[in-house]
Amino acid sequence: MAGTRWFVPKDVWPSSGKSKRELGPALESKGMLNASPPGNSRRELDTARRLGFVLLPQFSLLTLSAAWEGFRLANSQTGAATYVCQTVGVTGREVRSSNDIIVKTDKEVADDPSFDITFVISSLNSAEFRDQRLEVWLQAQAAKGKLLAPIGSAAVLLARIGLLNGYRCVTHWKHHEQFLERFPRVRLSRGLYCVDRERLTAAGGLSALDLGLSIISRGLGSTLAKQVADEALLARLRSDNEAQRMDTKIRYEVTEPRLIRALEMMEANLERPLSLTQIASASAVSERQLERLFAKYMKKRPLKVYSEIRLQYARELVKSTTESISRIAAACGFSDGSHLCRQYRAAFGEPPTLTRQKSSESGHSAASEDN
Repeated sequence: MAGTRWFVPKDVWPSSGKSKRELGPALESKGMLNASPPGNSRRELDTARRLGFVLLPQFSLLTLSAAWEGFRLANSQTGAATYVCQTVGVTGREVRSSNDIIVKTDKEVADDPSFDITFVISSLNSAEFRDQRLEVWLQAQAAKGKLLAPIGSAAVLLARIGLLNGYRCVTHWKHHEQFLERFPRVRLSRGLYCVDRERLTAAGGLSALDLGLSIISRGLGSTLAKQVADEALLARLRSDNEAQRMDTKIRYEVTEPRLIRALEMMEANLERPLSLTQIASASAVSERQLERLFAKYMKKRPLKVYSEIRLQYARELVKSTTESISRIAAACGFSDGSHLCRQYRAAFGEPPTLTRQKSSESGHSAASEDN
């Protein structure tokens, strides 16, 4: 059958001695026969088998595990080393993760390794990581037409050195607004993952597994991808354009539709805050009704909640970026840095500079203990 792909477990092939055609019924009964060829994806992605995982300092172990595990499970399902995965260090072969677990890598960037797909694994705290040797090596891989897959905030690194110009990509939702401002030549999407020609991106965390399942589906068929997802206890394959964040009603524990709409309007308008009149109008209620809804369900006034949302976002930017306080203030709708600092101290009991210092120290404390 033209286009048929066979996924054969160890207990069926090759020990049985039968041909693949003879094994068709047995495979079909095991759910291992997929008669549908993959879609119209690039040949490079269809045949990608050698995978490299570059670990930036303070990388997310969750993201690495999610990115890696789908391919390991695919190998287990097929009974063969279909995907060969290796880790790569940047400045050495021991890399400390964001939760202080040290991973000894297979290779270093200095070894000039070559892969079909190079994943770059970071964390929110390593968005501004810089290393000239790594950047030159990534640019060389791009020049060779290799597939590059920055995960999470690693998209910031590739965008900064021009490797995402003209491409669609995703990054973690906490970086969206700054990313749009800094990299106007990159076409930012807001979904879980994105595949655009030689660039593959995922928002971080578990979305790295979603991207991996997409790669498996394109290369070896959707049946295998579904089996991998099933073994990983995923109820379904998530599409690339699904939302990164929980539903508003879950995060705020509210079910009133008009209140949910108001909260969504607040979250979508941080840099240029809306007036109470505008929020009420968008929520199809009067200002007085809006006040009552917030008082009933959140025990706060709407503009108080709005201020808390903006301050919490500012706190995340202080901790995970190197942007100046004045730029963070502008991104979060405060008139200037002084205005933000006053509100910030009142909300969190410390100035933003101290928050940033603590975040930086916690990220490097383990390394300093070794010295």
